[in-house]
Amino acid sequence: MIKIGFVSAISSDGLVSVSYPDEDDATTDFMPFLEGNPLEVDDLVAVAYTSSAQSVCLGKIIGR
Repeated sequence: MIKIGFVSAISSDGLVSVSYPDEDDATTDFMPFLEGNPLEVDDLVAVAYTSSAQSVCLGKIIGR
């Protein structure tokens, strides 16, 4: 499953937490993100979830 949300926090070791406006701004635990440009708080991102509820931030969505 792919979900769209906003970066809500970035940990000192580079993990990100994401909030989902369509879920009353529910916020995830910290998760890794794929290599690429550094993310910033409030960036719009895509997150992939596996069937075992593991997650990874795929990266920033641009052109919104």
